[in-house]
Amino acid sequence: MTTKTPTRETAFKLFKTYNKSESLLKHALSVEAVNSNDVH
Repeated sequence: MTTKTPTRETAFKLFKTYNKSESLLKHALSVEAVNSNDVH
């Protein structure tokens, strides 16, 4: 079974469809920023 990872744009649209809270949006963007700078 293969799964396809959605693009950021698709994921963001989906997120906004189900989450209307401005504070939750800010939190999600903060988490994204931290994770994008995460070095393994």
